[in-house]
Amino acid sequence: SLLIRHQDYHGAAAAYRRITEIDPSDADAWTSLGDALEQLKQLDEALICYDKALLLEPKLFAALFDKGESLNEHGRSSEAIAPLEEAHDEKPGDPEVLYEYAFALYMGDKNRTSEALQVDSEAIRLNPHYPAASELKRAILANAPATLNIREPGV
Repeated sequence: SLLIRHQDYHGAAAAYRRITEIDPSDADAWTSLGDALEQLKQLDEALICYDKALLLEPKLFAALFDKGESLNEHGRSSEAIAPLEEAHDEKPGDPEVLYEYAFALYMGDKNRTSEALQVDSEAIRLNPHYPAASELKRAILANAPATLNIREPGV
């Protein structure tokens, strides 16, 4: 929305609250309200909004992705895996989704480090100029236990 693009998160939250009061079945409005609240550091309220959007439209990409990204940003990567996996199912070739999903896998489930590397490598393949994905790949390779015998995909 225009208010979010201009970083008027308080105004955006107020506007989207009003929209959801008028039409509580508007999944996009719930998602946008969640986005505004997340920017205001009100994560728990934002998550409630994303969940309301997903109750209305279970495959709504924006709600799935934004929920997962918000959880990642707040150190709750293990909880981010499920919504990001679903977002990945909706947009499998999106480098940003792949990166966020790989980050959640790596930070949220140490048993899925190999999978995180594969997913992140796909993000880099699709967008070789994605610095965050390249940094994640370096971190995975540098910190992987030797017992996992992780190699770069294709090597």
